[in-house]
Amino acid sequence: MEDNKDILLNKLFEEAANTEIADNGFTRQVMRRLPSRAQRYNRIWTGVCASLAVFLLTYFKAWNYFLDVVINTCCAFVNINWLHILAVIILLPAATMLISSVFAIRELKLQG
Repeated sequence: MEDNKDILLNKLFEEAANTEIADNGFTRQVMRRLPSRAQRYNRIWTGVCASLAVFLLTYFKAWNYFLDVVINTCCAFVNINWLHILAVIILLPAATMLISSVFAIRELKLQG
């Protein structure tokens, strides 16, 4: 019974996909207008956001904060004990490979 329903549904959808609805070029006109308007609005919105960002950065004198962050970050890098970070950089990929290989071996044992 389900096979007959599937066949009828497939036939109906094939017929619907092949039928063309006359719209007197309406779809073509709509598709031609969409990108140009969207691009224009996109440019306007980008300009408004950029202008607002420049105004706010100037008003709140944000360059001082950015400069402080850069200076503090540079000072922090000087005071870091790099041996601890190198150990993490080396051990983290090794631990990841070990764990993934354990799961791969387990998966192979389950399959075969």
